[in-house]
Amino acid sequence: MKEVAQFKILKKYICFLKQKGICIEKAIEWVFSEYLPRKFQIEGFSFLAPSENTTPLEKIRFLFPEIEGIRNQFDLYVRNGKLNYEIIYLDSTPKLISEIGSLLKKKYLYINPDHADLGKECQLLFSSQSILLCNENESIDADYSSFFKMCIREKINIADYPDFEDCVKKLYWLQSRKSLYILDDGTIKLNHERVIILYHLFHDCVICPYYYPFNKMNIADILKAMIEENELVWESSLFNRKEQDYLDYMLNKSKFDNGLDLRNRYLHGNNTLDIGKQEEDYIKTLKIAILTVLKISEDIRLYKNGANNMFSK
Repeated sequence: MKEVAQFKILKKYICFLKQKGICIEKAIEWVFSEYLPRKFQIEGFSFLAPSENTTPLEKIRFLFPEIEGIRNQFDLYVRNGKLNYEIIYLDSTPKLISEIGSLLKKKYLYINPDHADLGKECQLLFSSQSILLCNENESIDADYSSFFKMCIREKINIADYPDFEDCVKKLYWLQSRKSLYILDDGTIKLNHERVIILYHLFHDCVICPYYYPFNKMNIADILKAMIEENELVWESSLFNRKEQDYLDYMLNKSKFDNGLDLRNRYLHGNNTLDIGKQEEDYIKTLKIAILTVLKISEDIRLYKNGANNMFSK
């Protein structure tokens, strides 16, 4: 459903830009030819937009080498600190999506699979199957999808669980985990700073911590404590794991037997002959191009803003 909604939005946005005389591929080309050199003094990236008069089929076949080329250029920039086209020409070995590096030494945080307590904590707070939804207070709506949402919208008290000793034990366990507080009168209050981190880990499976408002909340100290306790592990790559899976599904069949295999089908001439399907695949190709340029721009911006110094110890 989410993919369908994004497809429709992007299609309408492309039509809107076209009415304004703006070609989205030219906008991507502008990012590398003008925006990055002017904003961050980074020059040498090359991305060429296809001609506006070409068919969706021709645009797809033009765009995939450009997308792959810009990923390889960025990976070279990460490794060498500059772009050297002689090296790019010599290194023709295809790179896996997961192998594209990042300028940030520490970029993404994931739950350590060897640390069971953090996963258990997330399940109790955010799962629709959490035992903590067994609340006996008749004034509280029984249709909440998670204990987290129930706490946000209702006043919860430990007395609401008189016949659920296991629930009470788990609530005190969550307090020991510092994700909630139990006040003297039994009222349960969430520790919003910790819970917001857990929320993103549960729903997104990853966090890029540099977007949290460190100047307003105690999130940096909470994250550092979780890292020191080995609850979270760092990875450094341009795309996070979910994005890698998405791109591998869209582009090839290296991970998923049911992958769309768009890159290989169009570059090897095994694509559909249906014009309508080609137009749909063109929108999907543009989405991949947009994701790539946004991730490269993000990586450079975070690096230039000193992200490598925030968790250096």
